[in-house]
Amino acid sequence: MEAFAAGGRLQRCREAWLGSVSGVRRALLAGEGHGRFLPAAAAAWPNAEFTVVDASAAMLERARRRWDATARPARVAGIVGELPRWQAAAGAFDLIVTHFFLDCFPPGEIGAVIAALAAGATPKARWLVSEFAVPARPRFARWRARAILALAYGFFRVATGLRARQLPDYAPELARHGFVRRDRQSFEWGLLHAEWWERGCADDPARV
Repeated sequence: MEAFAAGGRLQRCREAWLGSVSGVRRALLAGEGHGRFLPAAAAAWPNAEFTVVDASAAMLERARRRWDATARPARVAGIVGELPRWQAAAGAFDLIVTHFFLDCFPPGEIGAVIAALAAGATPKARWLVSEFAVPARPRFARWRARAILALAYGFFRVATGLRARQLPDYAPELARHGFVRRDRQSFEWGLLHAEWWERGCADDPARV
């Protein structure tokens, strides 16, 4: 569905910070799904170890097959786990990645999901987020985003039983766990955005 409806747009959003983030040693990829980001991440951070967590064993298997086709030497562990019940090992990861994943949770769960992931972050960890958004302006872009999101949520509600109905407000939850938004890139008239959050970053998120 992604290839048909979005082409390479979502992947470009996922890869927005690959050339900027460096020194990754242990990365946690939550909700990796079909595994399109993992090979690109391994190419950017060849010395890193990757832990991939997904609630779907079938998706993990698909990601594993995609990974095996790359023949890269990076160390990868796949875990079937459903957040927020799954808990990361304390302080184990210097990078957390959630690409088009947080929007799968209703408002009442997003805090617990982020808490479960943040528990595994080091004191200076980075967190990469790719998500959909509804831009404030121009009006056409706002209407377009609302229409696309309504169709997407409706489709996945029927196809997968998705309980979420709207985009979550995850920023306050990340801030609660010590993360500050360092930078942000927008794509597709503001429909997509890629954010770089970091613990110990002095930038004021309100100014980014």
